[in-house]
Amino acid sequence: MLFRSVAALLANESAGKRLGVVKAVVGPDPPRILVATMPALLQPVTSVDHLRRFSRRIERGRELQLDDLLEWLGRHGWQRRDAVELSGEFSLRGGILDVYPLDADDPLRIELFGDEVESIREFSVESQRSLRTIDAVEITAMTEVVGDRKSTRLNSSHLVISYAVFCLK
Repeated sequence: MLFRSVAALLANESAGKRLGVVKAVVGPDPPRILVATMPALLQPVTSVDHLRRFSRRIERGRELQLDDLLEWLGRHGWQRRDAVELSGEFSLRGGILDVYPLDADDPLRIELFGDEVESIREFSVESQRSLRTIDAVEITAMTEVVGDRKSTRLNSSHLVISYAVFCLK
């Protein structure tokens, strides 16, 4: 197994947090207030257009073209592994697809019955036990989020409060 550098892991974690914020801001129930540090606001994030074009939605009870999805994952920066441990990895064993989205705290196990998504569950990397069942997930291309040249910043149409913490001795 190849080990990633600590810097690469931290970069992916930061990108994942930013991706989660962008998805929340453009989602169906966006936050009314976003609190962030000034350095966080200056970090580029993937554009909404790119987010929509380079994401795939998987829903329980819906059909999934597994071969197409596997090809898409590989083409968009996901790494195929025997077992997922880190964000950006996926694994396939029979009718079970494990994916670890960049913006997720835990990986997801997608169970298929033929071409139909039978269940989607978050699971623990360590124990492999299910944590909770979800109805749908949106997975985003790794290559368009990490190192995206068409990045943008959250714009002024969102109420943003910046704060600073000063430590006095």
